[in-house]
Amino acid sequence: MSTQHDFGRFDPAFPGVSIHFSNVDAARTFDAYRKGAVPVAHLPPDERFQALSLASVVSHELRHFHDALLSPYGARIFRHRVQMLVNLMESLTYIFDRRLTPDANCLPVPLARWWKLEEDARQRWLHGLPRRSDGRRWIPVAVPLFEEREVPLTAGLRERRTLQSFDDLLHAVTKARQQIEDLTFNAKLVRGESSFQPWQVFELSALLVQLQDVWQGFGAEDLQFFIGHLTADPRNPYGRMLRVSQALCEAAVQEFNWAVASVITTWCLLGSYASDDWDACPSMRFVKLWGLIHEEGLDLDGDLMSLYDDWSERLGVSTVAEGIAEARRMYEAIPAALEQQLSSVKGSFVADTKAELLIRVTKAIARSSDAMAAAFFDEPDSYVVPYHYHRSQRKFVIPGLRLVFEGTGMAMEETVDELQQKHGWVVQWALEGEKGGTVILSYVEPLHLGPIHFIDYGDAASLADLFGLTEFVFSEMGHERGDVQRAGRVFFRDAPVEPVQVY
Repeated sequence: MSTQHDFGRFDPAFPGVSIHFSNVDAARTFDAYRKGAVPVAHLPPDERFQALSLASVVSHELRHFHDALLSPYGARIFRHRVQMLVNLMESLTYIFDRRLTPDANCLPVPLARWWKLEEDARQRWLHGLPRRSDGRRWIPVAVPLFEEREVPLTAGLRERRTLQSFDDLLHAVTKARQQIEDLTFNAKLVRGESSFQPWQVFELSALLVQLQDVWQGFGAEDLQFFIGHLTADPRNPYGRMLRVSQALCEAAVQEFNWAVASVITTWCLLGSYASDDWDACPSMRFVKLWGLIHEEGLDLDGDLMSLYDDWSERLGVSTVAEGIAEARRMYEAIPAALEQQLSSVKGSFVADTKAELLIRVTKAIARSSDAMAAAFFDEPDSYVVPYHYHRSQRKFVIPGLRLVFEGTGMAMEETVDELQQKHGWVVQWALEGEKGGTVILSYVEPLHLGPIHFIDYGDAASLADLFGLTEFVFSEMGHERGDVQRAGRVFFRDAPVEPVQVY
C-alpha cells in the first residue's frame, strides 16, 4: 500500500475542514478509523504513522478553523482574500468582453505572469504555442501592459469596462496579494537558512491538539511513536515546532507537556494588529514570550486570563481580549463592506450574480467568529487546554468536512443526486463512472461533533469554487493545485476562449 503523510490543508478559501487524499487506500483507512479506533502497533512504521495521522487529522484541521475565527491574523487574511475574489470575479467580464478583444480565442494563465510580460515577450510566447486544430492563429485576450502605480483596493469596480479599469482591477488584486504576503512572511524572523513564520505557530497549535487526540484514541505507546516519527527528520516542519515547544518547556524548567505548550501558543496567536502593528505577528509574540519565560519561568497555578494579561503587560503588547475583539470586528465588517461596495456600482458582474452568496457566507463566518469568541470567554481553559478542547466540541462552531481526492477519485455506485439525498453530501466535483455510478473528486459532508452550525455546506463549497476559479485565472501561488485546476478547466470548458499556461 502506498503511504501518504500529510492529509490536512487548511485554506480560508474553504471555510471548514479539508482532508486531501493522494490515494484511495488512504481514504478507505480514514473511513475505517472514523468508525472506531483500530490497533495500529502491528503495522509497518510508515503505515502505522499514516493510520495515526488519518485518525487524528480532523482534530488538527478543526483547530486551524477555530484559530482562524478567533485570531486577528486569520480575519485579516480572509478579508484580503475576499478583496481579491471580488476584483478577480469582476475581471472575468473583461476577459469575455468582445469590445475589448473582438477575436480573442485564448487566455494566458496565470494573468499575474502574462500581465507583467513586455510586448516582445508576449509575442515570443505566442509564437511558441502549438498550432491550433482549427488553423487559426492564437489571439490572446487584451490585457494592458503592467505599469507600477498605486490604486485603491476596490478601484476596478466600474460601470463601464475599459483596459484602464481592467488594469485597475489587476493592481487592486496585486495590492491585496502583497498584503497577504506581508502578513504571512516576516522578514525580521529570518536568520540565514533559519526562518520562523506565523504559519509555524498555527501549525503548533493544531499539532498539540492532535497529540491529545492520538493519546486519547491510542495511548502512550502510539503517541510516543507518532512524536518520534515527526521529530526523526530534522526537515519535518511539524517535528521542528515540537522541538521548539520542548525547548520552551525546558526553559520554563518543566517536562514537555502539550497543555503547557498550548497555553503559550494560544496567547501568541491572539495579538491585535490595530494596537501592536507587526508586533502582533504570532511568531513575533512567540519570540518575545520565549525571552520572558526563559528569564522568569512559568507559573500556571493561577487564572489563565490573568496569566495572559500579565504576559501582555510585561511585554508591552495587546491582550488576548483585545485581539479577539479585533477579529470579531473585522469579520463583522466584511459583509457590511461588501453590501456597501457592491450596491454602489450599477452593472457590476459580481454585484448582479454573486453578491447574495458572498454576503450570506461572510455573514455566517462573522456569526461563527462571534460564537467562538463567546465560547472562549465563557471558559478559556475549554479552548486553550487540548484535553478540555476535545471534551468541549459541542460548545464550538462546527463546519462542514470536505474530502478532496487528488488522484483518480473515489468510485461510488450511486449518482450525484443519490449521494446528496442519501448522505446529505454536497458534491463539489465528480465524473460519471465508466460503468455507471460516480467518481467523486470532492464533496462536503456534515461533521457530527456538535449542534452549532452557521456556515451552509453548499455555500462553503460555492465559495471555494469561486476562489479556485480566480486563483486559476490570476495567481501564480497555488495555480497547479488540483482543486484550482478543476475549477478553472470546468469553467472554461465551453467558453469562447481557451486558457493556455504561461511558464
